[in-house]
Amino acid sequence: MMDLSRTIMAKSDQLNADDLVGGPLTIKIQDIKAIEGDQQQPLAIHYGDQDGKVWKPCKSMRRVLVAVWGADGKAFIGRRLTLFRDPSVMWGGVAVGGLRISHMSDIAEATTMVISASKTKKKPIKILPLPAEVVAAPVDLSEIVAIVSAESINHYLLSIQWIKEGETYQDLAQDKAQRVIDDQGGFLAAVNKQKAGE
Repeated sequence: MMDLSRTIMAKSDQLNADDLVGGPLTIKIQDIKAIEGDQQQPLAIHYGDQDGKVWKPCKSMRRVLVAVWGADGKAFIGRRLTLFRDPSVMWGGVAVGGLRISHMSDIAEATTMVISASKTKKKPIKILPLPAEVVAAPVDLSEIVAIVSAESINHYLLSIQWIKEGETYQDLAQDKAQRVIDDQGGFLAAVNKQKAGE
């Protein structure tokens, strides 16, 4: 699939509703800073965007953040949330779309609160728990070697004839190295079992 969503992003220093026409975005907060003198958007949330964009939440979303996570903005660092484009958000009496939060980490259950839809109308918004971040599996054998010794891994690979005498885990064929990475738990259990039997 050729993802075209990056080609339709607005040229701006901040994340905009139009940036999420292609779908929602889950961000991990890296920093949070006050913007002096900006009453409309007094907060910049840095999330590691490759183009250096920040998310400047509107007042309604700032209220959600405070209601769900509390008033200490620095405690937000490391937490995650999912943003989506809500096409019904009004500006100047016109539905222009805006960013809304759908999921937040560090909450045990869904919460519903009422936010302003316009100056005269309110509407409920439901915030769902964001599942824990999945830790990526090792991408190469050196990460597995860091868990147990290279000597133990080499001894095990030799015993199952995946390497020859004088070779090391670094000489392992790519398809076999990928099998080790894909089944890290089983591989480490086998290495440790052999090590315990020595």
